Amino acid sequence: MSDRDPNTLLKERDSGPIVFAFALAAVPLIVRLLSPGIPDAGDGVLHYQYARWCWSHPVLLLDLWAKPLFTLLASPFAMLDTWGLVLMNALLAAFAALGIGAIVRTNTARWLAPLLLLLAPVYFHNVMSGMTEVLFGAAAIGVVWLLVKQRIQYALILASFMPLMRPEWIAFLPCVLVYATWQRAWRMLPWLLLGSGVYAVLAFVAFGDPLHFFTHDPYAGNSTYGTGAADHFIRHMDEVLGKPLIVLLLCCVALWPLVLWKLMEQRKAMLSMALLSVIPALGILLVHSYAWWKGGNGSLGLLRVLGTGIPLVVLFVLHTLARAAEALNAGAGDPRRQRTMLWIAGIALGAFGLPSLTEHVPMPVARSVDQELLLRAGVRVQELDTVGHGIVCQDPLITYAAGLDPFDTERTRMIWAVDKSQEGLGLGTGDLLVWDAHFAPNEGGLPLERVMNDRGLRLLELMAPRENVDMLGGHPMEVYIFRRLPGQRMVSSDTLYTLAQRMSPLLSRYDTVPCPTGNPAAQCFTTDEFPFTLEGLPTLGDTKLFDEIVVQGTLDAAPRDSLSLFLVFAEYEGNAQLRYHQISIKEASFSLVARVPPRAPGVTNKLYIWNRQQHPLALRSFTLTRNKWGQE
Repeated sequence: MSDRDPNTLLKERDSGPIVFAFALAAVPLIVRLLSPGIPDAGDGVLHYQYARWCWSHPVLLLDLWAKPLFTLLASPFAMLDTWGLVLMNALLAAFAALGIGAIVRTNTARWLAPLLLLLAPVYFHNVMSGMTEVLFGAAAIGVVWLLVKQRIQYALILASFMPLMRPEWIAFLPCVLVYATWQRAWRMLPWLLLGSGVYAVLAFVAFGDPLHFFTHDPYAGNSTYGTGAADHFIRHMDEVLGKPLIVLLLCCVALWPLVLWKLMEQRKAMLSMALLSVIPALGILLVHSYAWWKGGNGSLGLLRVLGTGIPLVVLFVLHTLARAAEALNAGAGDPRRQRTMLWIAGIALGAFGLPSLTEHVPMPVARSVDQELLLRAGVRVQELDTVGHGIVCQDPLITYAAGLDPFDTERTRMIWAVDKSQEGLGLGTGDLLVWDAHFAPNEGGLPLERVMNDRGLRLLELMAPRENVDMLGGHPMEVYIFRRLPGQRMVSSDTLYTLAQRMSPLLSRYDTVPCPTGNPAAQCFTTDEFPFTLEGLPTLGDTKLFDEIVVQGTLDAAPRDSLSLFLVFAEYEGNAQLRYHQISIKEASFSLVARVPPRAPGVTNKLYIWNRQQHPLALRSFTLTRNKWGQE
């Protein structure tokens, strides 16, 4: 399968592409170090925790969700904190780019491989997030390089461990098997079982189950995240590959048959390369599209999973372009001319690809509203914790911020491990339960209503974000901290405002106009940007637990299809905005629910309609209710 065009080789041993690859791979690491936020504060932090604590709990090295080989390789890097995994991924990205250049064996490929890789938004983000997809992509390139070198035994050994890296092995390994069979390497095929065999032995020792890899597949039958459209990934391909790589890929798919016809003497090499690059990349796309479409395989439709195949796409593109240049005799000529063309190609790719990259990957990464809240909750847990009490939570950011070992079962437990049939969830007296709106009701399977109605749990604190954000399942982002002590919650309600009370002291701004004849609407408004505002609400959060503001109403506004209308609840501490809770009004009926923790004296609030595009507006009903939550 080895092929080489000496006319396109400028300097076989030129160190420039090596330095360039490592320098470019360092960019996501630098962005990560300069970012106040964490690119992936869920799975990214959880992978870090597995790697950080695996030697304290060696059984974590066999955890299939965490990807055993990734956990093992990442463990020394995790000693540096979360950014250590980004360092590992940056090194893997550089080696993947160098491997692509070594396979294609042209100077152009050596220079362009890291550029194409890091301009792909999903790949850049995966490197910056310390995710597992980068390891799989680098291993895939390593397997192809070994096969090109005809070191089939070593290639099969490396490929045998890929099931311990990522589930995309199911699309890649069959292609490796077909290639090895095509090369008549029959006697070497058993090496493909080595990785699984090693894991089976270790699983037998640890769990007494040599088939643990199959019996404890974390994705099989997992329907937590629902389903989606079959073309979901295709519709978001711009966010995955970026515009330059998409254009080049489409061109190469069109060129490939022509080049194959032109270079008949290289037909076997080109077919082999397609088998080992673009076909498994397509298989990865199809497998994930099917999983998201059918559900039941733990798929959330996350675009990052396609990052496993991006190095293979880059390999196919550069290999096809190199062969196309050879077919057109474009590789011959003055080396200075080749350098000029390379500079032009690099500048064009950068100019075309950088806007596409920055459009989909924020740089630097801001600390999101939910990250800010969860980190604050982790610090609060550290303040509340007392020696000898356990902590139950699900979101990894909480234990990370609290400086806790999440796998020390004598101190910490996951929500999914508690006994939901018992009062107090089976926690010990004084233990803390931290309920978050994302992981607790979804992965943890613990709805908020269940814990709020549990008399064996005493609510210590509600933590609300500075801006509202809905998490998976439509749950508003909040954190509730309970302690395992008796506690019964009760609620009382007061109606603070209705349209019939529009002349009450709460009224601050109410710009009405006569309604059109025959319009049954209760009130019609001017087309001002802020036609309706309520101020002077009673001090909120003065109860021991929290207040709950509930707004319900109906209105008419046109045009409905381009409506830009919002209901906003805001809190202020002096001149500083303490809270901003906004909902978009798209339908005739609307509702807003905002829970307010205890506030300091002097905190004021305001409720208003923001008519951004100043549409004609008719309000039919509007009710403001305050639910006061107490506990005894």
